[in-house]
Amino acid sequence: MADTYTLHIAGLTRELPICKVNDHMDIAQQGGEVAHNARLELEAKTGKRVISPLNAKSGILLKGKSENISKEGSEDELKD
Repeated sequence: MADTYTLHIAGLTRELPICKVNDHMDIAQQGGEVAHNARLELEAKTGKRVISPLNAKSGILLKGKSENISKEGSEDELKD
């Protein structure tokens, strides 16, 4: 029998299985595969790349300064 713990919330009691780290790693791997497949499908439908050379932090900092970034936008251009 798997290890369980008892959870008591607002008068409700429930026995839940204890998850191991490997269980979480497996679930994260599955989520990554789903995201990867979704990205590939979107790129196939639109014919455009979804991932750009900008990372989120750089994109937020550069918001409003897009005239300094070329259409392709490389990291070297962002350092200026």
